[in-house]
Amino acid sequence: KDFNATIINAGSGTLNIAIHNAAPGMIQMKVADMMGREVMNGSFNAPGGNITRTIHLNKGTYVLMLFNSNGQVINTKIIAE
Repeated sequence: KDFNATIINAGSGTLNIAIHNAAPGMIQMKVADMMGREVMNGSFNAPGGNITRTIHLNKGTYVLMLFNSNGQVINTKIIAE
């Protein structure tokens, strides 16, 4: 796949997100709670290949949305413990 992500739950609300993006460019990351409220929104420039981002959330279930500059989208449920 050209664009995918793996989530590693490190505990205490810490999640490591390993992102593979074949082409360099901007990646936008949004996190929403299960009520649809956005709790995190940011973007970063990623070189082609693999990059890891660490986020900290309160305990709960969320939806992680990643968007790359080629218009590809990843939506996945994440659980912060």
